[in-house]
Amino acid sequence: MTKSHGKNSVRREFSNAEWGDVSTSTRRYVLIPPRVAPKPTTGGLAGAAGVAHSDRCSLLLWVAGGHLWGSHQVVVAAAVQQAQERLRTRTSKPMDLLHEIVAWLEQEHQDGVLKGAYSTASLIAVVSDEDLWSWHTSPHGLACGLVNALRFCSTDLRTPILRAHGQLPVRAWSSPGAHLADAASSIFCVGTPDGYEEIRCSLGNGEIAMAFDRACLPFGPWPEFPWAPRSLWEMEAAWNYGLPGHTLVLGRIEIEDLSLPAGWQATEVPVSARCPNSVS
Repeated sequence: MTKSHGKNSVRREFSNAEWGDVSTSTRRYVLIPPRVAPKPTTGGLAGAAGVAHSDRCSLLLWVAGGHLWGSHQVVVAAAVQQAQERLRTRTSKPMDLLHEIVAWLEQEHQDGVLKGAYSTASLIAVVSDEDLWSWHTSPHGLACGLVNALRFCSTDLRTPILRAHGQLPVRAWSSPGAHLADAASSIFCVGTPDGYEEIRCSLGNGEIAMAFDRACLPFGPWPEFPWAPRSLWEMEAAWNYGLPGHTLVLGRIEIEDLSLPAGWQATEVPVSARCPNSVS
């Protein structure tokens, strides 16, 4: 059942569909923003980002928090290494795979490599040419649509939105930079399923999807009108203040279509045209 958070309700759209075929023209890119030196006013913004892939699936992972068994970077690297194998699990239905990975993340959060962390994640599966599935927990997010007419389709459950809707009390006092930490944070994370969101979107001709981790998801409020990628790079996000992050882009596109500004890195990770995760 969908949970309500003020005016926002997370989407739960997964079904019992099976894996389908994917065109060889479907591309997958990982984008990394330029590293910016942390500013003195960034408050408690600190952490590390990681990414893992299989033939059809990707995991974006972000780790923060203290009292960890290692540094943020070491914890993320260990989790990503384990995730690489988990993502190759063979299932007849993509929903089973994604839910298995979420359950694994929750277990690692309880007593594994992510114990004690504020960990957030996105899982993206290319189910077929016409069907991309995305699971995430805020403060991650998703945009999809035509390459020059994208819209944010995820539910924003970050701290300023929850405060605006009366779900969290307004700060009586805040330290310098606290608003930046709030803009990139949420009460939801791995282990709080009320904030989990499951979205399906199309990857037809001219359509793309962009999945953002905590550092790369633009601060709100988001534009209500369609936007092109070139305008995305001008939006303020936590990476502007020194947080490392990733954006995942999928669709039948070339990297030139994204109009990346100088300093951004783009790496293509091939998508399999067959059904590698199917048990059949």
